[in-house]
Amino acid sequence: MRYAFQIVLVLLFISTGCLGNGNPPATPSLTTTSHETPDADSDAATTTEHTSSSGPVTPANLASSGAVCDDDLWVGLWELNNEDVWDADVVRVGYYTPPNSSFLLVAYVDGDAAGVTQIQNRYVSGEHVDGDKITLDSPLSGKHWVQVVAFSDENTNGRFDQGVDTPCLVDGELVGTDVYLVDFSKL
Repeated sequence: MRYAFQIVLVLLFISTGCLGNGNPPATPSLTTTSHETPDADSDAATTTEHTSSSGPVTPANLASSGAVCDDDLWVGLWELNNEDVWDADVVRVGYYTPPNSSFLLVAYVDGDAAGVTQIQNRYVSGEHVDGDKITLDSPLSGKHWVQVVAFSDENTNGRFDQGVDTPCLVDGELVGTDVYLVDFSKL
């Protein structure tokens, strides 16, 4: 009985992702969007998760080959549409970095690499981070499809080199977010 409260508390933290290996219930897989184009005059919701089997938004062939990365690596969009933390030139992410790891997070906007940040964890334990930012190459307005993908920095130069750096795969699945429609005009 003496430790019952602590055990329940730890189980609660693990089940909500606050402790443990930091993994969400499942690593998001690479998905693509349909051929829809965001309509600036539409009254649609600010974000829409949209997946299908074809479309121009997700960069082609990302999931066909890649670097096998640590099983604990994951990434997600953070506080999507919170105008207090998102800006027209910033995508906010949450992620878990395995111990002694380094990788790149690449923000794709409408299928093109639009911002990169290098993540390095030189500690012997994993690190869960919420609210980190990927600064985009230029501010956006209107609705755009957004996806963030983790890449292995193959030449260790700290920069994203398309065709050189490879997307991270865990159990054959791409480590990245789903594709979301974000209205940057509302941020």
